[in-house]
Amino acid sequence: MKIEIDLKFNPEDFKEIYYRDLQGNYFRGPTTQRAFITLLILIALEIIVLSFFSEIVMLKSVVTIALIICLGNYMYVAYILWKWKKQIRRFLKREGAYSKHRLILTEKAFCLVQDELEHIEKWQNLKSADITPTFLKISGKQEYLIPMKSIGYDQYELLRKIVAEKTK
Repeated sequence: MKIEIDLKFNPEDFKEIYYRDLQGNYFRGPTTQRAFITLLILIALEIIVLSFFSEIVMLKSVVTIALIICLGNYMYVAYILWKWKKQIRRFLKREGAYSKHRLILTEKAFCLVQDELEHIEKWQNLKSADITPTFLKISGKQEYLIPMKSIGYDQYELLRKIVAEKTK
């Protein structure tokens, strides 16, 4: 068995996968939403305390310290998200530099060919495979992400079948 599948690299296909469910959103994303909402609540509380309870120094101090801590926490999670997005941009730029992308599937191995560079993974050495209706993620020496849109529905179904069979 030797199956060759040409891949069409489109950065938008990868962005749909990486940024699904608001993953890249600094305010409503799953990694930042809780810290952002907590920060907004403490800002509102700070305004209320300063407006109505400004003479209670201890209360002002406690709320201000809590606000500073929450601001620091939000900045930390936003920074982590920013670094993750930067990695994705670098990955997309690096992968976009190749003009040809092709998968070669044999009985023994999975091979990704990018121009003259070949990444070969023996089926037995693959750690895991996540198979979804829209993308395939294969983990071996490195991770391979293959959007369904990159190869088309029919080729994707064939690839899903082979990967599921070989990674059992």
